[in-house]
Amino acid sequence: MELAGTHAERLARAVRACDDLLAASWSLSDPTTAPDLH
Repeated sequence: MELAGTHAERLARAVRACDDLLAASWSLSDPTTAPDLH
């Protein structure tokens, strides 16, 4: 199941990237309400 594992890893990286982008956009728009995702 190498293909499935690779897909899962890509999906996990995409989710983390989205979380980072969301946190960055929150901190840029309003630093006082930025969620602490780390």
